[in-house]
Amino acid sequence: MADPRRDTMATSGLIAPTLEVWSSLGFPVVGQRALSRLGAARAFRLDLRGGGTVKGRIFPTARWAARIERFLSLPRAEGLPSPLCRLDRFMVLEFVEGTPLDEWLPRQPLDREAAAARAAGLWLAQLHRGSPPADRAPAPSRYAQRLGVVLRRMLRARLLGADVVGALGRLTPPASASSAVTHGDICPENLIRTPAGPIRPIDEERLAVRPLAYDLARTINRWPLSARLEAAFLEGYVSGGGRPAGFLKHRTFWIAAALATSAEYRWQQPSRLRPILAALDRLFTVISDTTTGHDR
Repeated sequence: MADPRRDTMATSGLIAPTLEVWSSLGFPVVGQRALSRLGAARAFRLDLRGGGTVKGRIFPTARWAARIERFLSLPRAEGLPSPLCRLDRFMVLEFVEGTPLDEWLPRQPLDREAAAARAAGLWLAQLHRGSPPADRAPAPSRYAQRLGVVLRRMLRARLLGADVVGALGRLTPPASASSAVTHGDICPENLIRTPAGPIRPIDEERLAVRPLAYDLARTINRWPLSARLEAAFLEGYVSGGGRPAGFLKHRTFWIAAALATSAEYRWQQPSRLRPILAALDRLFTVISDTTTGHDR
């Protein structure tokens, strides 16, 4: 077999060595199209000889792929693409047919987005249920350290003022936080409205054991959810058995920590960084109003 690590392009426009890997797993591919270009684990739509479509992922390492396969096999992960087989860092999964919510929602009445946010909260509560695997979650202090690094970098680049950086940098993380398997990137582009109607999440590459509050904050930031939509999202989360008390008690810190993650992803893309800077400024205003006794 050709070395699957090579990305040599065949004259057909497909990655020839990768096609051999899919075939060796029992999936003869006649068409391959990239689904993602920004993530660490590249994803492809694979059209099969004789009909049918699956998704292929190439992870940076076999260990990463094995971890994702293990999480996807948990009952609580129902709804995510089912893993079909894996070879080293190559994985074949179910392809979820449908329309991403970021394409579907703009054509719908406003109340549909609240319903979608509620459904996302309900599913996330399902994922968060149960005892966490043995994997250790990062401590809240780790997120505080990363937030500090990002804020100082923004200050040096003159993207944020010293007052904003100082106020956000003084946010205190909780001493501990409940953790479990988390998605890490629930947002309209990663939620598929299937032909049958139910919404299903995709982008399984970021599954990891993390603080639950961080996962809630990531969703609120990445969507992004207005106050009304956040309320609908948390309503769905609670109705699914989720417990957002830890998030709500330290909401400002977790929102800032999740924004720092987004900033790291977008640092090389100034146009995509601007909404993060605006959100950090808004968070600073909330802190200032709270400090001076104004209503939020």
